[in-house]
Amino acid sequence: MDDFALIKSRHSVRIYKDRPLKEAHKKALEEKVEDLNQREGVHFRLVWEEPKLFKQRVPSYGQFKNVHNYLLVAGDKDMDPMVLGYLGEDFLLYAQSLGVNSCWVGMARFFNKNLVQEKEQKLFAVITLGYGINGGNPRPSKSLDQVTQGKKPYPDWFIKGVEASLLAPTARNQQKFVITLKDDGQVDFHHKRGFFARLDLGIVKYHFDLVTKSKGDEV
Repeated sequence: MDDFALIKSRHSVRIYKDRPLKEAHKKALEEKVEDLNQREGVHFRLVWEEPKLFKQRVPSYGQFKNVHNYLLVAGDKDMDPMVLGYLGEDFLLYAQSLGVNSCWVGMARFFNKNLVQEKEQKLFAVITLGYGINGGNPRPSKSLDQVTQGKKPYPDWFIKGVEASLLAPTARNQQKFVITLKDDGQVDFHHKRGFFARLDLGIVKYHFDLVTKSKGDEV
């Protein structure tokens, strides 16, 4: 499966099968987290077989069921949320490639402030993990013209990147981002005012970068 197909196959899942993750999947995800922490200086942490946090209803996100595993998306307090969104989506799509379903949850961090105990660290979001009852459903999306700026016609690589970005999960599906193709071929990412908009922008940028990485020196 290529990167765009992987992005397209992934949807938010809130209801999971009541069974543990395979040990091979847990090991692979732990290795991914260790790599991100060491390479990027974040403080991600996986929690296995802990059902209490999501037994309560998370406002604005709907009802979760059988959430026993999740990732704490944590970093230093002064880190840019965009970085956490970018790296969290890297992890999430890796999980999807293994057949592990997921859902970004921003509000979960307000339920238990002791999830990250180090004073210099902050919990930015939580990603639930498990085997979904189904693979989730596509959601409504804005059009390419609604989220882009720049001189047309756009090159194919830019269109593909934006199409991938439009498949990125954002808080309440708000899609409060703008992707601008500058005259020199550089790409700028901006967000409008919105809930978790900067963290969302990191997720959006990861999708764009993932499918356009092969363009090399074209720009």
